[in-house]
Amino acid sequence: MKTLLSLFFSLAFVVSLSAQGLIVVQNDTSTRTFYTIPEAVAAAVDGDYVYIPGGNLPGFRFGY
Repeated sequence: MKTLLSLFFSLAFVVSLSAQGLIVVQNDTSTRTFYTIPEAVAAAVDGDYVYIPGGNLPGFRFGY
């Protein structure tokens, strides 16, 4: 039981260490990262791809 409890807390700790979700703007020649969606969209030009990470993005709501 002690091993199982230790494994559970270790797993919970590792999950909480997830990396910060950066927004990536990419084209044929370069890749740039941003912390907010408005910054990424403002820096994107026609033909760029904007990659948004999954999960909650603080301060941003879709459809409101």
